[in-house]
Amino acid sequence: MSDQQEYIVLAAIGADKPGIVNDLSKTVTEHQGNILDSRMLAIGGEFSLVMMINGPTQQLDTITHALKACCADLGLDALCRKTHKKGPIKGSLPYIITVVALDHPGIVHEVTGFFAHREINIEDLKTETYAAPLTGSPMFSLQVMVNIPIRHGLAELKEQFFDFCDGLNLDASLEPVR
Repeated sequence: MSDQQEYIVLAAIGADKPGIVNDLSKTVTEHQGNILDSRMLAIGGEFSLVMMINGPTQQLDTITHALKACCADLGLDALCRKTHKKGPIKGSLPYIITVVALDHPGIVHEVTGFFAHREINIEDLKTETYAAPLTGSPMFSLQVMVNIPIRHGLAELKEQFFDFCDGLNLDASLEPVR
């Protein structure tokens, strides 16, 4: 067996039902693959996942075909793509941004635009809506992990971000990843 490892990413979505994760992880294991990173979520009545898998170079096509067949059997629409392992981004610092506000259209677009215009890469993003505890008002929460290039003055960037959020009536925090 070769020590050479390659990587694939599987993205899949379909009707939620018990056993999906078990069947997919079994397929990966049976074909000498290893799940390195994954995000799985039942949202609405749908199940979605993104999974990074590695395995011996000579097994990667077999793993890919087996995963596509498993997804088809589970009724999932799937896409597999070869990728590479991503290391830390040199010259940048990871930060977590949290935004909470009354829900209204455009919050994700506005916040991600702030970072995109400054060429700051978003590594992870999660949103959710919920009812405020006392009033029942519709609330929105956004959590973003970014890598801030050192070339940005951190104090100035924080000031710009908080001014931006104040202008949109968004409560926000920006903290280093620990």
